[in-house]
Amino acid sequence: MSSPTPVSRMNTAQLAAILRDPAESSKTLVLDVRDEGFEEGHVSGAVNVASAEFTQPGAAEAFQEKHLKPEAGVQRVVVHCMLSQIRGPRCANHLAALFTRQAAASVGAGAPVPEVIVLSGGWAQWSHEYEADADKDLIFQPSS
Repeated sequence: MSSPTPVSRMNTAQLAAILRDPAESSKTLVLDVRDEGFEEGHVSGAVNVASAEFTQPGAAEAFQEKHLKPEAGVQRVVVHCMLSQIRGPRCANHLAALFTRQAAASVGAGAPVPEVIVLSGGWAQWSHEYEADADKDLIFQPSS
């Protein structure tokens, strides 16, 4: 039996450093599981799948098929919701459980398993810290 894929945490400064480094940014996928508000602003480059949808049967697999193909080279998935207290961690655990099941069944044997990370403080903390980001490399907000 394989051990569960662990879910770790990352603070906003750690994610900002990764996203500002082109070599690391290309290995990182940010998954925003907020049910609403994505269009009004989000981490630059993030993918949005509402938490209620992400935890439905087959949804994590569809997300993996679309965004985590081995050739994409994603080494970490950073998951967040508004505060990363309930929905973000739940979806991160759901994704980690998928990776664990696949490892136990030898699905995708030899393919690297991305690290699953929860962004501490979620969108609320991220937007508070980076809304004034001058070059918009960290936060996307539509023009008014």
